[in-house]
Amino acid sequence: MRYVFLKWITLFLLCGCFNISYAFDDVFKDFPISSAGESNVKWKAISESRAQYLSRKNDFLSRRQRFWGQVEYQGNNYELLGSARIDYDYDINQHSQKEGERDVEFELLEAYANYSLTEKLTLSIGKKRVTWGVADGKNTIDLINPIDGRDPIATGRSGTRLASDLISASYHFGGNEVELIFLPEAEVNRRPDLGNPWLLSSLQVFFEQINQNEPAHLLGSQPDQYELGFRLAHYAAGFDVNFIYFNGFNDEALYRILSETRIEQVYSRFQAYSLQMVKGLSNGTVRTELTFKNNVPAVFNSLNSELVEANFWQVVVGWDYQLNGNAYINLQGFYDSEPNVNTSNADISDAEAQDGFSSSSGITFAIDHSFFDDQINSGIRGIKGIRPNEYALQAYLEWQPQDDWQFSVGRYWFNGSDGTFGGEYHRNEFYYFQLDIFL
Repeated sequence: MRYVFLKWITLFLLCGCFNISYAFDDVFKDFPISSAGESNVKWKAISESRAQYLSRKNDFLSRRQRFWGQVEYQGNNYELLGSARIDYDYDINQHSQKEGERDVEFELLEAYANYSLTEKLTLSIGKKRVTWGVADGKNTIDLINPIDGRDPIATGRSGTRLASDLISASYHFGGNEVELIFLPEAEVNRRPDLGNPWLLSSLQVFFEQINQNEPAHLLGSQPDQYELGFRLAHYAAGFDVNFIYFNGFNDEALYRILSETRIEQVYSRFQAYSLQMVKGLSNGTVRTELTFKNNVPAVFNSLNSELVEANFWQVVVGWDYQLNGNAYINLQGFYDSEPNVNTSNADISDAEAQDGFSSSSGITFAIDHSFFDDQINSGIRGIKGIRPNEYALQAYLEWQPQDDWQFSVGRYWFNGSDGTFGGEYHRNEFYYFQLDIFL
């Protein structure tokens, strides 16, 4: 019995392992804030020049010039915020085989309004990024916003999450908070264009056929139904507890192979329930996430093309510690349980269907140290899977002699078995050089 599935999608969906990110989703959070006197208007901006050089191909992966800008207006009981970017990436444009690809890309990142109805109740509406979950290197419940697959590696201040159109309400009472988020239409990961080095080789051939007007057809579209999330939080002295519920769609498409020339991208609804705890210690923090995911889509039965879904648990336990004010350590272990397959199909057994799933366990880590009055910052961060030779690693050095500019240099390594994210992108190991000018 055979099953049509893409193993990397399963791994990415179940654990999101190789997105090396440690609470860097707010790309402006460390930048200086500019304002005019007591004005209610504040703005932030940065000019970023970045080069990524492939270590295995002796060629550039990316040479990008980016400008970020953010404007915030604070009223008596409301707040307006908008941010945008302008990109020019010579190498990505050279790689892309998409007809009519633009040399310069403008994108609205966020545009939303917060309105305080009372001191306790706040409403938000617009295009916004929302980060849920307490874990750092691996987060099991950060499901509101999709990922930009065209540049999927989070580095320093550059997050990969895309803002979503949503409506939210939060209510504070005592040491508690209730938050409700509603997305009128689900938003999914942005797939790289044909020729982009981050497009999986398993999809490259099929999309080449589509691009060359051969008899190949990509069917299906992203879901046009709602998503919603609910969060209940309790804050005490040195101890926080969160309960989170999410009802939405898988952000990464599964591909159902209908014939040699027809493939369908499929999204399916699932639910997630998560209990999270944070305990503050002297100079450190312990974080835990316990998440149950229900009806998660992962494989297709090749005999009748039925979608096979599964239930499974995810556990994350992490610890971080600040040492002497200039050294930081973050260590986190994660475990995904074996899936319990949901199927009434007599042609498929639990044992056979589980062959299509990739449960994952491992550790994430980060070690950071600053020198010379915080002018130089260096460290490593990454993830190590329990399987042999499965890892992703970043080493970096940042130099900021003045408040208005910073230079960064580093290297990424990826490795893993065939069909996993690390194995697929082993070819994309790269050095990077980046100059940020804070305006």
